[in-house]
Amino acid sequence: MGLALVPNPFQPAEQAGDLARLRRFAPAFTATMRRIGRDQGAVVRIDSVRLAAAYLDWRSMLPMHPPHRAAGVLLQALLRNAPLKMVMPAETPEGSARFWPEGHACVTWCLDLRRMLSDGGGPGAAFLDLRTWWSFRENFAEDSAVAVPFLELFAGDEPDWDRAGDQSACGPPQLRVVASEFVPLPPDTNVVIFDLGALSNADDLSVQAQCALLAHYGAALPEAEVRRRFLHRPVGLAMTHVAERTGRICPSGYIADLRRSEAKLLAGGLILSDGAADIVAALSRRGVKVRIVARESALAATLAELRASFPTAEVVHGDIASGLDGLTDDICRTIAATTSPAVISAVIAAGGAALGVADRSDLRKELLAAGARQVLPVISNLTIAP
Repeated sequence: MGLALVPNPFQPAEQAGDLARLRRFAPAFTATMRRIGRDQGAVVRIDSVRLAAAYLDWRSMLPMHPPHRAAGVLLQALLRNAPLKMVMPAETPEGSARFWPEGHACVTWCLDLRRMLSDGGGPGAAFLDLRTWWSFRENFAEDSAVAVPFLELFAGDEPDWDRAGDQSACGPPQLRVVASEFVPLPPDTNVVIFDLGALSNADDLSVQAQCALLAHYGAALPEAEVRRRFLHRPVGLAMTHVAERTGRICPSGYIADLRRSEAKLLAGGLILSDGAADIVAALSRRGVKVRIVARESALAATLAELRASFPTAEVVHGDIASGLDGLTDDICRTIAATTSPAVISAVIAAGGAALGVADRSDLRKELLAAGARQVLPVISNLTIAP
């Protein structure tokens, strides 16, 4: 992996300055990440400015940590400054490289650096456990210092959770139940309802439509802000934002414009999640009814495409209430898989149960707060318990 080119962080300062070290470090990191990308068929992008910032961040933090934690501190700096972007191919198998490509690549690099500097072992069993990766990503989003003990865990050592660096204490994280194995549904499950966001990129397209429309009305926001504030929430909130930003009442045509924009994006850019068709077919083979609730903005052509992709499922056009129609006798044996807290609340209020689907820690918390029995990063591992 070219780790011989990585400068020893404990080399005396008079022998090599930070600039000279960076000139050796950056090409080694870049070459290793590009090799990992080639091996996995991924598209790799590296921001040289962010990489320099990560290196200097690492060097500035080293004096506050014992030498054996140098590689963990580097992992913290790399993930915090995010110089690496990796886009994995659709056929990438389930696992940490697909769940968090950048995290997996940086952990792999730092484990090798750790072995080089301390003659340590690894990776340990935790490196292959997707539950641990889910916990790592979620905890890192709240406190970047946990990267240090997590690298120790990935190396097969006993991590020191009480000292996630010398600046904070975090305690052992709670591992999340995710898809390292199949997630069992109750054996008496009779109906599974998926909203379109759980099976596709429909939520991303909705955010794109909102962003474009807000910009059109002179009330633009960053995509992440639009996702946080307006996805899965009443359209009236976005209209209120437009009114507050522009100083005029939001046009009555806003909702119609949004539906048209969403419909256009759904018709031209809907992409099903990996394994979505397989899990729907598998549930149907077990005798479970499957309903897919498409968005109200979905056009007839989009519905036809969904029915062709999921021939064993019933595709319902509308909202979650449409998905629950006619299930009076079966509602207690209904499971909903959804990205929407409102959907979870509606299903629970009707007497069913719900699973959340989320790849962000903030959404995961919202789904759990709404009553989701569990939140998954993927839906492809659902199965009926024997």
